[in-house]
Amino acid sequence: MTGTTYADSGVNIEFGDDVSRVLYEAAKQTWKNRDGRIGEIIVPFDDFSGLRAIDVGGLPKGTLMNIGFDGIGTKVEVAERMSCHRTAAFDLFAMICDDAVVRGAEPVLVGSILDVKTLTKPDGTTLHR
Repeated sequence: MTGTTYADSGVNIEFGDDVSRVLYEAAKQTWKNRDGRIGEIIVPFDDFSGLRAIDVGGLPKGTLMNIGFDGIGTKVEVAERMSCHRTAAFDLFAMICDDAVVRGAEPVLVGSILDVKTLTKPDGTTLHR
């Protein structure tokens, strides 16, 4: 029995690796705006682990860190209906930051939850959950 490879399934590992490198370099550029401030990104080990840290040791007692998450399912649904995906990530980021700022926090860590119900394949057909 021969197994199916990633390539047989339509997955291009090298392309994925290239995209990952590009996005990592773009993310590193955003870290510069935190240099010397609360939320400065520290890279204790620049290796496979991807570990990033924030030194909060000098903060006053009672200071809380804000880690915000939001789902992107509805944002993807709206993007699909409008055939325009270029703003979904901006909307996700803006909503998470707004949730923090309205409560008096400074957004430091942002995460997302990919909660989509359908995915469109390159041939135009969709996969449903």
